[in-house]
Amino acid sequence: MFIYLIVNHITGKYYVGQHKGPDLQRYLRYKFSDARNYRGSSYLFNSMKKHPLPCDWTIHALLSDVQTKAELDQHERDFIAFLKSQDPEFGYNICRGGEGFTGTFSAESKAKMSASHKGHHYLRNPPKNK
Repeated sequence: MFIYLIVNHITGKYYVGQHKGPDLQRYLRYKFSDARNYRGSSYLFNSMKKHPLPCDWTIHALLSDVQTKAELDQHERDFIAFLKSQDPEFGYNICRGGEGFTGTFSAESKAKMSASHKGHHYLRNPPKNK
């Protein structure tokens, strides 16, 4: 299990995260695929859409061989705090780490999410022709 750092060398901003798989380069490509296909919305994904590969993005292991999920969560929180990656001036992290989004959504955010999802169920379950 890893704590990793994704760096956008165009903006100088970075993202701290955790990954349980063995291949960070492949994981970075997966993140770009998610961003390109609009699976989620975040400061990181928005930047990935604005600066698609093959621009200057890198991923680095900050810590590896973490043994438990609790340790992974704590190390992620520590790195996010130390690197100030929740500060929009420096990084893309929205949460303090280890738990995913824990805040509340504003009415404006809820309206934007609702608008972006309208009609998507038809893509997954198209209406049947009669």
